[in-house]
Amino acid sequence: MAGLWRCIRVVLLVAGLLPATSGSAQTLGYSLGTPLAPQVRTIDQDRLYFESRFGRRVQADILSASQALEAENERLVAQLSARELELTEARAGLPPEEFRALADAFNDEAEAIRDDQARKSREIARFQEAEQLRFFDAVGPLLNELIAELGAELLIDSRAVLIAGDGVDLTDEAIARVDTQLGDGADAPAVDLPEIIPTPEPHGPSPDARDPPAGNDITPPLELPGPDDEP
Repeated sequence: MAGLWRCIRVVLLVAGLLPATSGSAQTLGYSLGTPLAPQVRTIDQDRLYFESRFGRRVQADILSASQALEAENERLVAQLSARELELTEARAGLPPEEFRALADAFNDEAEAIRDDQARKSREIARFQEAEQLRFFDAVGPLLNELIAELGAELLIDSRAVLIAGDGVDLTDEAIARVDTQLGDGADAPAVDLPEIIPTPEPHGPSPDARDPPAGNDITPPLELPGPDDEP
């Protein structure tokens, strides 16, 4: 009979129909009917970064720089294409040696421009990586403070969790804390974005303009025909 009562008592305790003793309260995760704070909390690291003021500022900077670089690339390709056409048309009236010197100088300049634009693209990628690393280095202590205040002992990435109850994820609280204490981080970037010459606003199409090739890269050096080639 005593064994049956123990079984019934456990059922009633789990259902909350009997008051729990301090020992059973700890076992069941309750204290006098009040839920204890979860010891394990989760966080969405992608949301933490991309939805924070810091992350939004970095993405805006990258988008602006990438668009400016693409416009600069298109402008440079158009200029090189126009100069290539001019040299090709001037070939008939130039001595072969003079034409070859001009063609070699043009190809060298085109190669240098392509290398410089590729360097700018790498600098944009390096800026993104460096800023993201700086962000997570800075938020580490802030997250430690937050979980200590919430009474948690372990913080894990939500992508490693299959099922979690309500109130376990603290991403919103973390974003609010980071925005307040870290801001957008624009005052001390780890590396600088490349210098990109702004493209002037067009005043109408030029009758001699040629359409630049599509894409975001400067094309390889434009090989002009040599002096011994058939015109």
